[in-house]
Amino acid sequence: MKRELFLIILTVLMVWSCARQTNPFFSEFDTPFGVPPFEQIEENHYFPAFRNAVREQREEIARIIENAEAPTFANTIEALDYSGSMLRRVDETFNVLNGSMTNETMQKIDEKIAPLLSKHRDDILLNEDLFERVKAVYDARETLDLNEEQQMLLEKTYKGFVRGGVNLDEEKKRRLRELNEELSLLSIKFGQNILKENNRWEMVIEDEADLAGLPEPDCELEGYSFASLLDVPDQPWKTAVFSHDIEGKRRAVKTRRYDYIKDENGNNKELFDMIEDPGETTNIAGENPDIIAKMEELYNAGWRNAIPKNPITEPVRN
Repeated sequence: MKRELFLIILTVLMVWSCARQTNPFFSEFDTPFGVPPFEQIEENHYFPAFRNAVREQREEIARIIENAEAPTFANTIEALDYSGSMLRRVDETFNVLNGSMTNETMQKIDEKIAPLLSKHRDDILLNEDLFERVKAVYDARETLDLNEEQQMLLEKTYKGFVRGGVNLDEEKKRRLRELNEELSLLSIKFGQNILKENNRWEMVIEDEADLAGLPEPDCELEGYSFASLLDVPDQPWKTAVFSHDIEGKRRAVKTRRYDYIKDENGNNKELFDMIEDPGETTNIAGENPDIIAKMEELYNAGWRNAIPKNPITEPVRN
């Protein structure tokens, strides 16, 4: 029995060792300027690397806390800033690729690591023993001979703990952890929803001459024309058109007949009948509350798909 157990353990260790050797994240990048060796990185490398990176930083944090020497800038603030080098290496590489050439697998990895990283961050920022050492250095900052960069790092580190909730009571810390985990997932979901909406965007080319100078596509594309809609304007539209004027802070939704515009606060509403008033010179919003209500519902429905499910409703109160 002992021999079988030994063989099992030995096999696991061998597999783990092989995984470390083939996963480029388990060692420093031996490349010009330390750029990631993208050609060696596979999607199945990320999650094991994230788990190991979190474990490594936990051990680094534990060494800071267990240091028997009095807290100093070097053994506390600087050591904390240098901790997590592997986590930064993995996280930065993953975010670059997930943001520039994502796919369904990368998005699932993102959803899987979000709670892990949220918990890890809270484990650091809500650690009272670690904050005690940080605060000791911060309280003594006037007596320390720190340059401008060191002063900024000390202040940002201290404020990061305070703003991260270290001074909350245990019940509020528990609630904060829940909110942070939920936010980590909702923010990812929101970004993915926006990406899906952007990917559905299409540009319709009515005149083949507008394609002059463009290279021939390497795939077959089927197009369609608005000519029939222009020739027979009374036929129904399939959808409405939405727009956001970011600088002017105006929002609009336009159907075949009506153009509805409002400001970002929902005030200064304008409604134009584009059939009766194609020049949009007469605002008929005040006399058509029913149409306004329908246009509002159409506008709101157009953006619902970008909002994550289960939004947070209970804020943390100090």
